[in-house]
Amino acid sequence: MLIDFNYSSFSIRAFMLVTALVPFDVYTDSTSVSYINAIDNNSILANERGVSSLDFAFLFSEEQYLKLTELSKEKLVIVLKSERIKNLVHQIEKYRNLQHYEWPTLKVVKLVLGKKSDEIAKLRWMLVSLEDLHYQDLPPYREKVFDPAITVGIKHFQKRHGLEPSGLLTTDTVLLLNTPPSKRASELTSLLFKHITSFKLEKSEYVEVNIPSYQLRVIKDNREVLKLNVIVGRKKTATPELNTTISQITVNPRWTVPRSIINSDILPKIQVDKFYLGKNDFAFRDYSGNNNIDKINTIDLQSFRRALKHKQLIQLPGDKNALGHYRFTVPNNSSIFLHDTPRKDLFKVPKRALSHGCIRVEQPKLLADYLMSREPLKKRILVEVASRGLHTSHFALSNPIPIFVTYNTLWLDDNGILQIRPDVYSLEE
Repeated sequence: MLIDFNYSSFSIRAFMLVTALVPFDVYTDSTSVSYINAIDNNSILANERGVSSLDFAFLFSEEQYLKLTELSKEKLVIVLKSERIKNLVHQIEKYRNLQHYEWPTLKVVKLVLGKKSDEIAKLRWMLVSLEDLHYQDLPPYREKVFDPAITVGIKHFQKRHGLEPSGLLTTDTVLLLNTPPSKRASELTSLLFKHITSFKLEKSEYVEVNIPSYQLRVIKDNREVLKLNVIVGRKKTATPELNTTISQITVNPRWTVPRSIINSDILPKIQVDKFYLGKNDFAFRDYSGNNNIDKINTIDLQSFRRALKHKQLIQLPGDKNALGHYRFTVPNNSSIFLHDTPRKDLFKVPKRALSHGCIRVEQPKLLADYLMSREPLKKRILVEVASRGLHTSHFALSNPIPIFVTYNTLWLDDNGILQIRPDVYSLEE
């Protein structure tokens, strides 16, 4: 059979799937073989998911769909057996089904126990549809009446959207509730494509930092073994996505202050307080390479500017050091690394895009201990001894662990619950 490939690939794909054609039934040029491969892979998608091939095919754009042909069938089968992928497809199906309904537009209302209104009926239906409230809490005889069950549902919704779980119908809560299911379905489909094409097939153990969630997770054998809060870069000094390794731990690091931070942070503080550098353990180091260290006690702005022409500003190890007591080297071209911080109070802030780009870790010793658990006993002892003093010590990892710094505003947690966070860098507008 001869097919005219001037038709869109979607039409060809649908035609082949509906008529159950196999590759050798079609005679065409070599550039169209990828379409055939896509359909062959789609049969794997259908078999693994238990859904219609045609239905799964149209989840993706034409460009996305063709990129799936770059995956080997072996990898595709393994990917689709992942619980994360299965749960993600379930969420897509849920939101696609909700598109068949006219999604309500909710208003901000004051919730009072026993109050009756149409807005409360809409709110209750929305929470049940989004699985933040159990369907048993949608009885027709009191759907318009506010009760404690709605508060529980609102808190669940707020928590998985990164909001303060107050149980109150705040403006931010209403804006998120009013998000059309079609938008969520589209976002989840993009996430599914990203997960399928970047699936960590070879990585049974890795570190993952998701920028919008402000969290670091260590994954081993598809199980979360460690979760830590982090601080990431501000929008103007955004933390980039990375695919690299943690290759070294530095205990009691010195901080070589970048010129950008000198200009933005240090100079204004010297102008106000000439003792600032001395009080915070700063020093000068010669550019000559002889490693001579000159501690600073007091210095005015003019003398400081002159000194910078032939000296480098560093901060000595200690409790005041901006890098804290641990630094984790991750090779990259953006001068990004992970580190401790003396500003533990900042981890109480819910929106933690606060740094100059590097990633601050709330409990770095837990991460260091985990990384050292993969190293020989002798090195573990040396790291423990170094952590009790103030001397700067570097420890290269004999088994560097992969680290992925990602940017996902949506993801599924270990319980398969959809988590959503603000687009902190406005990358998805």
